[in-house]
Amino acid sequence: MPVERFAVEGFDAFREKLAEVEKKGKIVIVLFSGSKTKGGKSWCPDCEDAFPVVNHVLDEVEDQVVFLYVGVGGRDFWKDPNCVFRYPTNVGTARGTLSVATLIYHLYSVSMLGQVLE
Repeated sequence: MPVERFAVEGFDAFREKLAEVEKKGKIVIVLFSGSKTKGGKSWCPDCEDAFPVVNHVLDEVEDQVVFLYVGVGGRDFWKDPNCVFRYPTNVGTARGTLSVATLIYHLYSVSMLGQVLE
């Protein structure tokens, strides 16, 4: 069975979806990325480079994983020093607290115990 994949835009949508997918009892992999433009590509060239690799890996993993793509907003929003994605923020989850990284396009795995694996 393929990996379940979800995509959300923004921090609040991330928190909501994370709380929902955690209930599945699977490992949750979160990809924070520059949001896609009207042309369907991320404004972040590194994110664009990462997408094919991430998709290939997801095609190879077991169905014990849920993938969550999180668009962090446009380039100007990301560059704002007060952007919620640019500083550590504690997110209460069903399994504990997840620290959201400040680095764009980094991939994190939230284990069944709520630990953040990088």
